[in-house]
Amino acid sequence: MKQTTLLYLNDTYVFAGLCQIQELGSDEKGQFLIPDQTIFYPGGGGQPMDRATFESNGRQWKIIGADFNGGFIKHYFEGNLEGLKNNNTVAIRICSQSRKLHAMYHTGGHWIASAINENLQLPLFPNKGYHYPEGAYVEFEGDRAIVNDSILEDLHYAINIDRQADLQIKAEIISPADKDKLSKAFIPSNFQPHPEKPLRLVRMENYRSVPCGGTHLQSIREIKSIKATKIFVKNGKIRISYGCVPWEMPVS
Repeated sequence: MKQTTLLYLNDTYVFAGLCQIQELGSDEKGQFLIPDQTIFYPGGGGQPMDRATFESNGRQWKIIGADFNGGFIKHYFEGNLEGLKNNNTVAIRICSQSRKLHAMYHTGGHWIASAINENLQLPLFPNKGYHYPEGAYVEFEGDRAIVNDSILEDLHYAINIDRQADLQIKAEIISPADKDKLSKAFIPSNFQPHPEKPLRLVRMENYRSVPCGGTHLQSIREIKSIKATKIFVKNGKIRISYGCVPWEMPVS
């Protein structure tokens, strides 16, 4: 059995695909399917999981979660896959609206973090993001004494300049032994490579690469507006709350 290929790492905008069942089983978390490849983003890194289904022969099963296990990804689902066997082919379908919404918030969080640390060159260093549309924020370590609302004004100015340049977002999977690319990247102090996932760097033009395994937009032009709404200190960390609006509002 081969390790599951993570197709979502290469293309955020693929919303349907086929996979071959390598194993069916169940554990304490429920019933699962291990595919040979997947477009399903299972969540993590502060980003929600995709809304997705398996489909075969007119039947449909909701995917409710996933678990990494030695490079194999267990996809958990509601119901049972009666009639399906190992080596059968099934379709995976992703809700395109929620995928793009989550990618937008993830890209927006990276944008704010990079602008604060590199563009404004403030002594604030991003170490965590919560990129859910409800309550999104970026968390920083650094000098809490400088926290004030003028930072938000400077941030909006920097973001507006970036928007005029239509910055593009690129990603690449690298080897942990590639010291040159790692030395040029911004590595958060609390970053720990996942032993079962590829090491991937995401870079927004004009800024340094950062390690990230989530989905992102191709261009900041896909964000109609982004606004940092509040800066505050919580549990000794500095947080900037934010919200985004896409060019096309997602349909529920």
